[in-house]
Amino acid sequence: MDLQHLRTFRAVAHYGSVRKTAHVLRYSPASISQQITQLQKDINLALFVKSGRGLKLTASGELLVTRLDDFFREYSSLETYIAGLREEKESVFSCYYITSFGAAVIPQTLQEITKDFPRTRFDLHLSDQPHIVTSPQPDLQLIVEEEGFKTPPHFIRHRILTEPYCVALPKDHRLAQTGDPLDLADLKDELWIDTEPAKGWCWQTLVNSCQRAGFFPNFHVQAYDYPMALQLVSSGLGICVLPRIGGQRPGEKVVIRNLNDSGPRRTISALIPQGAKEEPIANRMIELLRVKASPKRF
Repeated sequence: MDLQHLRTFRAVAHYGSVRKTAHVLRYSPASISQQITQLQKDINLALFVKSGRGLKLTASGELLVTRLDDFFREYSSLETYIAGLREEKESVFSCYYITSFGAAVIPQTLQEITKDFPRTRFDLHLSDQPHIVTSPQPDLQLIVEEEGFKTPPHFIRHRILTEPYCVALPKDHRLAQTGDPLDLADLKDELWIDTEPAKGWCWQTLVNSCQRAGFFPNFHVQAYDYPMALQLVSSGLGICVLPRIGGQRPGEKVVIRNLNDSGPRRTISALIPQGAKEEPIANRMIELLRVKASPKRF
């Protein structure tokens, strides 16, 4: 049996659909189907039956999912332990983070948590998607919840922050000096500066809000971080709609305006494996992240 095929099976069992699983895991639907077909052939068991447009677990499939929960918790714990032995350290703690939120809060968080756990090495990895079947599992991963997000199987979700978006405008822009919050539709004829990887969850959240307002944003320039986007705004190349955290240091030539309820909001959560729910480092890190991300600080 292939471990990756087993992980993929768990994901399909959770999402109930090959297409949905492929979207989340960034595989093609054909690849997901091939992995499931090969796994069923390897173990000589039918794990799914078709149910409408989705899939339903067979009795054998349900039993296997339950057994795999314990197996992968132990497997992930063993890999982390071996990594710690290899580094001759007490432990290694891996954290996956998203650019804007990570840059704003993780340095201060680590500054404090390393005092409590001085012999732990913290490995940081940049990612804009949840890692459900990665091996080894991250000890903690920060994600932006897509619309209708469900907690993946075998994970615990801790909500960290829900924040509104704002709009960065050149100082001399016609909308820069008005006092009331702007409606997203006020920006439909503007040139936009894009700050998110295409098809990522932050990007989709923004586009969904624009489409509800009756338009698709006219992206003019692509930037991959908020400081660069704000510099482009100050140069008059366009406007930028970005999360509140991203607009903290706009510079003298940029005005930050709030959006009304038409604007998008994003929810940032932390995922930890179920087996790590009593992990003191994860619990302390979640506690600190909530403090550092408090709306009063931004």
